[in-house]
Amino acid sequence: MKIFKKKFFRVFNILILSFVFISEFTNFAFSETKIDNLKKYKAAILVEAETGKVLNEFKSNEKMIPASIVKMMLLLLAYEAERKGTFSFDEKVHISLDASRIGGSQVYLKEGEVFTLRELIKTVAISSANDSAHAIAEHIAGDEKEMVKLMNERAKSLGMHNTKFSSVHGLPPKNSLREEDYTTAFDTAILARELVKFSEVLNFSKRQIDSFRDGKFVLYNTNRKLLKTFKGLDGLKTGYYTKSGYNLCATARRGSMRLISVVFGASNKKARDRETKKLLLGGFRVYKKHSLFVKHQSVGEAIPVSWGRKDKIRAVTSEPISLVIKRIRLKEFKTQFVLPKSLKAPLKRGQKIGVLNVMMNGNLIASTSLIVPEEIPAMGWIEWLMSK
Repeated sequence: MKIFKKKFFRVFNILILSFVFISEFTNFAFSETKIDNLKKYKAAILVEAETGKVLNEFKSNEKMIPASIVKMMLLLLAYEAERKGTFSFDEKVHISLDASRIGGSQVYLKEGEVFTLRELIKTVAISSANDSAHAIAEHIAGDEKEMVKLMNERAKSLGMHNTKFSSVHGLPPKNSLREEDYTTAFDTAILARELVKFSEVLNFSKRQIDSFRDGKFVLYNTNRKLLKTFKGLDGLKTGYYTKSGYNLCATARRGSMRLISVVFGASNKKARDRETKKLLLGGFRVYKKHSLFVKHQSVGEAIPVSWGRKDKIRAVTSEPISLVIKRIRLKEFKTQFVLPKSLKAPLKRGQKIGVLNVMMNGNLIASTSLIVPEEIPAMGWIEWLMSK
């Protein structure tokens, strides 16, 4: 009986200790989950760059103060102007007195100094130089006011409906004569999708450290810690002042997929970087970009052509189709070709003859027109008879 009691109490004690350990572990795990679920920012979004598919978002259409993220639009206009041939990045920019007086983050430009447009763009992309942003605006548009007008016009054309720029640098207004800049996480993602099309911007924004004034002035990237620690990250722009909080529009590429994240109003740099990492990592782990069809790819069966100098053709896609889809659902989509059984010449190159649909669970998730790949003239009666 005594032996039984000893064994009983021994088992009982083990069970109690196990219960305590499990309870402690469960409480710890619950507490960690709760902390992870707390939003450390005011707004955020995660999108795939090519398709614009929104993968994650939180209050992405609420108006926020972008601070230096405003400079992304300045950079976009500069690169678009260079692509059109309006400006050359090698041309000289003369620094004005107004540009030399801009405060905040700067490279301490002096009135009368001369730099190439490319040099100034580099200082904006890497170290967010406000004085360089002002100098670029003056060179491209004549003055800051005119540049702001161009920035707002471009925002409207891109569909950035909840954005209004009041400056070229994003500094807080010094008086009531100027309003705050405002935008949204969603609109910023639209802007970023356009900006990443210019590889030189990313070539600058991925540099952790560089130099200016022939190596005499060191440029430190405002996003260098995240660039150093996150695989594939190569941009894009930070922004901060007290009222705006810590903002970051980041982009990273892994394999064939480029993601863009936006975090607005984080409480500090660490929170901004941590939440950016979570968004990007979640996107790369859960989603996969699947290129289904390239532009002008032949699809479907050959279609007979009557009265044509070519007796059959295969339709081609008018545009490429890429899907950004959760990895777990990669095998669930189906393709559907809607094409005629026959065609009659003449047929023009690019003429629409059908449609390619991509379906998932009965829902249309992507489509493109199917077109004639080449011009097919009609045969005359004699030519037709001779072909028989």
